[in-house]
Amino acid sequence: MALQSQLFGNDPKLEAAAVSDPAHILPGATGPHVRKIQLALVKLDRALIAQTELQRSVNGPSTANAVLAYKRKRNIVNRSYQSQADNIVGKMTIASLDGEMLRLETRRFTSPGILPVSPPPLLVVKDAAVVQRAGVGVSRFGIFGDAPLPPQIIPGGPALQMQLPVNGVGSFQVVNGLGETAGCDDSSIAMVFDPADPVAQGAVFVVKDPHLCHVRGIKPGATFIHVTRSNSIGIPIGLVRLPLVVGNSPAAGSFVSQKGTPINPKRTGRMIDIFGENETEPGFENFVTDPTFTVGNNGVPRPFTKDPKRPPGLNDKVASDVCIRDSPINQVTIDEIRRIAMPGCRLTVALNSGPGDGVPGGTDAQLKRVRDAFVPPGRVLQEGRHDEINERDGKPTVRKVLVIELP
Repeated sequence: MALQSQLFGNDPKLEAAAVSDPAHILPGATGPHVRKIQLALVKLDRALIAQTELQRSVNGPSTANAVLAYKRKRNIVNRSYQSQADNIVGKMTIASLDGEMLRLETRRFTSPGILPVSPPPLLVVKDAAVVQRAGVGVSRFGIFGDAPLPPQIIPGGPALQMQLPVNGVGSFQVVNGLGETAGCDDSSIAMVFDPADPVAQGAVFVVKDPHLCHVRGIKPGATFIHVTRSNSIGIPIGLVRLPLVVGNSPAAGSFVSQKGTPINPKRTGRMIDIFGENETEPGFENFVTDPTFTVGNNGVPRPFTKDPKRPPGLNDKVASDVCIRDSPINQVTIDEIRRIAMPGCRLTVALNSGPGDGVPGGTDAQLKRVRDAFVPPGRVLQEGRHDEINERDGKPTVRKVLVIELP
């Protein structure tokens, strides 16, 4: 009789092992059929199989031990020639695994979860985003091929985010994830590994519940830790994701948040967000210096800093804090900042990096324009870059920041 479970059914080597003694699966065997056996042992018995064997799809010592433990637990012994269980996957073992997997496939599955352990995660507020997964192959144990996953909608609101320094190691737990795979979207930024088997890096096959995983920061950047989310027969249909930022995160005493907004503004005068759309903390007022951008992306009109129809707009020397975030900076804007800034005003500039870097009018050119305009006699308080997850599309991005105390 053909194998009935969707995991085992129609696999030529497993079908052969179910009916033919010479086709039994022995220690040392390799291939996709071994991976399916490993997956069944993990799901049915929470077998602790070595990560290196899982990655190589090899019936190594830990897989053979898991087979033996499975057979002993169920007293699978061919009494015609045996007195005790062995570590060979033969007719009786295949039939037992297939039957249990068939019953398991009819159950309702709980989605896996990612619980940050160390360092303590940050609570950040994220906008809703659609993460495009087209062209990104994600398969569990390589059984079903590298099939692209559909775009994923990440809801907005409060969310946890892990941050690590370069070469730093953090930890997280995967819960309700037996048989799933944990990894990073961009393994050049961070690498996930099992602390019990650190040689096998890049992906962790979840064989415990909960399963403790480690992640190492490799270079500055933003990515996601992910765990596959599979259907009842083990085919990945999505990802559970946790934002991860490596390096260049705001340190204690930083003047700029991860979103590129001022931290602990001076508040001794008016606080002005040029081209702002209420992304800064309460107390900042949205203004524009260029009439072309009167109406923001949210459709709300913003007043001019210097309105010829309703003078004076903002009076001279009234602002203790000025912020510009992801907006063009021309000479008119620089002149208006100089006019409205009181002595000691803190100017925060945060611009998304991208293809425009290093070319006329790009991010670097705009930051240089600001620096040349105010330093000296102004004083640079902070300069650098922040790596983060873009709020609109959920993709990693780099934001360059410059904070100046104006004269």
